[in-house]
Amino acid sequence: MSPKLHLYGYDICPFSIRIRMLLEVLHLDYSYTNVEVYTQKPAALLKHSPMGKVPTLLVDIESLSESSVIARWLAEVYQEQQLLSRNAWQKAKQQELMELIEQAHGAVSTIIRSESEQSFQTGINELSTILPVLHQELREEVTHVSTLVDVWKLVLCSVIRNLDCALNKALSSAIPQIRNYPNYQKSSVAVAKLVAKVLPHHYELQLRELLINRAGYCANLIASEHKVEQLSA
Repeated sequence: MSPKLHLYGYDICPFSIRIRMLLEVLHLDYSYTNVEVYTQKPAALLKHSPMGKVPTLLVDIESLSESSVIARWLAEVYQEQQLLSRNAWQKAKQQELMELIEQAHGAVSTIIRSESEQSFQTGINELSTILPVLHQELREEVTHVSTLVDVWKLVLCSVIRNLDCALNKALSSAIPQIRNYPNYQKSSVAVAKLVAKVLPHHYELQLRELLINRAGYCANLIASEHKVEQLSA
């Protein structure tokens, strides 16, 4: 008998998007609750994750948090789907690549949370160091999502492209290779359909709203660009 699955996530969080995508790829039935991370967390979530972490996956009466932990559990339970290779070396290489992608997400988080131009530039520098290592992998379009690596790559590209748009191309101005990354919202029919299921429809606008509400350096960057656009109009 299949377990009852319920996912607590945040619609625009890349780590939540990953797990939703995996559940869709595995064709698993699950229910979903969107948790606004800057509001009071639901009591049902806090019961299983006292810190209110998302994503948190309820599996019957048990729970798992952290997208990498949840993903590896899914890969283990549904081994026949080969989300990770059965070959030890290939599996290790997949995990190595996933770890690099985690580091890229860390740099993206530094950018989003930056309170000053210096911290923003720190995030840009971190991202510009990591992305060249990943460039070949990321620029090759995923046309069929079947592994954890596919999901990790697809979500990172989607986050970077939409964040770049939200920041008026500030990322691609500093790191031009970003412009070569696939736009999975306009990808092959199968992939675009999957992305449409789990990625917010107005993802760029929601990221922009998040940045403005955080009132950090990125909000100032957006405001200054908006003033330039008004003066140019």
